[in-house]
Amino acid sequence: MSVIAFFAVVVISLSAHTERVHEAAEGYVAPQFSISYGDSLAFSLADTRGHYTLLNFWSSDDPASRIAANEYTAFSRATDATQFSLVSVNTDTSRSLFDQIKRRDRLDDATQYHLESTQSRKVIDAYNMRHRLRSFLLDPQGMVIAVDPDRALLESKFGR
Repeated sequence: MSVIAFFAVVVISLSAHTERVHEAAEGYVAPQFSISYGDSLAFSLADTRGHYTLLNFWSSDDPASRIAANEYTAFSRATDATQFSLVSVNTDTSRSLFDQIKRRDRLDDATQYHLESTQSRKVIDAYNMRHRLRSFLLDPQGMVIAVDPDRALLESKFGR
């Protein structure tokens, strides 16, 4: 009986640890991912360690997330880049649609990335965004400190 209890504790501990590492919620480490275009690495979340990062996911078919992408871009332009960086990730199936919207909305090339459809599903699942796209404010260690932060929170943390 004690052997069964021991294995139950081990299984519960491992599953709790696994969930903690991969859950995209306040107080948890953000799931790692990278974006590649062809053979070249365009972005890796690991490279944002050491400073605060606003990780924003958006799509053309999700109006709230597209509006947030524009609002976060405006905030990023007005904020000291040494304190804060924006990483805005588009999940549209079409790269050309992403490029058109990026131009039309005047989004900064340096902060905008497009996830190919093969990568997109994995990231959406890792960040638990099956029902709607979200944004995550990460601390310098990669810990999620806010989900869908509003402008007031960002201004209180990073000023203007």
